[in-house]
Amino acid sequence: MAISEENIRLIFGLKLKQLRDEKSMSLSDLSEVSGVSISYLNEIEKGKKYPKSDKIISLANALGSSYDQLVSLKLSRNLAPINELLNSDIIQELPFDTFGIDKSKLFDMIANAPSRVTAFISTLLEIARNYNMKQEHFYFASLRSFQEMYDNYFDDIEKSVKKFCSEEEFSNKPAVDAVALKKILTEKYKYRVEESEFEEFPALENFRSVYIAGKTPTLLVNKRLTKQQKNFLFAKEIGFQYLKYEVRPFTSSWLKVRSFEEVLNNFYASYFAGALLINSDDLIVELDKFFAAKKWNGKSFLEIVKKFDVSAEMFLHRLSSILPKNYGVHQLFFIRYNSTITDEDINQPTKELHLSRMSNPFNKNRSEHLYRRWVTRKLLRFMVKQKKEVKENYIEAIRSRYDRGGNDYFCISVLRADKPISHSEDSVTLGFVISEAIKKKIKFLDDDKIFFQDVESSFEDEMAPEGELIAQSIMDEREQAVKSLVKRYRS
Repeated sequence: MAISEENIRLIFGLKLKQLRDEKSMSLSDLSEVSGVSISYLNEIEKGKKYPKSDKIISLANALGSSYDQLVSLKLSRNLAPINELLNSDIIQELPFDTFGIDKSKLFDMIANAPSRVTAFISTLLEIARNYNMKQEHFYFASLRSFQEMYDNYFDDIEKSVKKFCSEEEFSNKPAVDAVALKKILTEKYKYRVEESEFEEFPALENFRSVYIAGKTPTLLVNKRLTKQQKNFLFAKEIGFQYLKYEVRPFTSSWLKVRSFEEVLNNFYASYFAGALLINSDDLIVELDKFFAAKKWNGKSFLEIVKKFDVSAEMFLHRLSSILPKNYGVHQLFFIRYNSTITDEDINQPTKELHLSRMSNPFNKNRSEHLYRRWVTRKLLRFMVKQKKEVKENYIEAIRSRYDRGGNDYFCISVLRADKPISHSEDSVTLGFVISEAIKKKIKFLDDDKIFFQDVESSFEDEMAPEGELIAQSIMDEREQAVKSLVKRYRS
């Protein structure tokens, strides 16, 4: 697909702005060093002008770059989704005129994506609403793409946690003091924290918490939560306050999703909580020792979880940030199932994250995702059969090969013991693609005692929704009928 001149200008402008921002240069600074006027630089960055060769050379020299790097159509990884958007059919297919949207203004918003991404997403949502798409699905899909773009590791939040600990002289060595967390909320941020079973409001009995804003902020915490869940809520509230997020949800679980900013702020506060409760430096020390072992030991893994005194879900989710950053594990997924172990209940996970480093985020491999769900579900069923009575967390590991994807996977799945709110069987799974480089870092991956399963693509029929299977069956029947009809007339 040929790239339009309009897109070439926009890509050049995006790269120029990114390089300028990396050098902490203003338009005035770049103008002074390069000799290119501020007004012309502004036009270039907005994708309205494409400079001549002599000016490109001047800009490259001023930015410490090269002519080839500037004119290349390849964008950096964090801008790759914009490149895919520009090169996809979506820009041509969406009916901008129908909704009174000026296409040139849309490109202007893309050019200013770092500061105006929320406005851009809101514009797309206006379009989505006209096609009866639920906006919360769009928000959460956007968040997952955002996490994938950055390998689910956010250095600014990690630094904020360390700064907070330094300022408050707070130790987040494992395990974090629960009393100290609550004390920070009540004394520093003037919270009123109360526990409740929401007896007068039965519709809220499965909610984890309700936040009531005011001069004295009130946090109502479900009394039936575990200590680990309460600690996470306290740490998350500290995150909201320390990061100064005013746009935020007021309930956990979600009641109503109002904006992408709300979804993003909630994620950042949750990330803050995870980093506060699971110190990355201490975690890496523990993981280095665990990965050095030549034999898989599920009990040792659970001992590490216990040392940090967090839930298995929080621990595995924290690993989804640490493994890509520190161990080069990039093709990774995290899945949570809450179910009563019936086929109908466990087709759809309740939480899902895929860090796949795919070159085209608009063309993700659906079969690969179904496979990851399938192997997770198999693990859940197996664990439930093995464990007669759930009194403590139960862990299993599996290696599997997906014939169509050609990948070997390693998966760790934990069946949760305590279910204070939900009466379903809850499991969390972390899996990743095994490479030779990863084998050098994680020694037990060749342990022949780890159960191995070779999987054929027939699992797709099991995972596909019933309506989809019926539709495919009809299409197969029609295709066969056409073949028979053609054969009859040719004979």
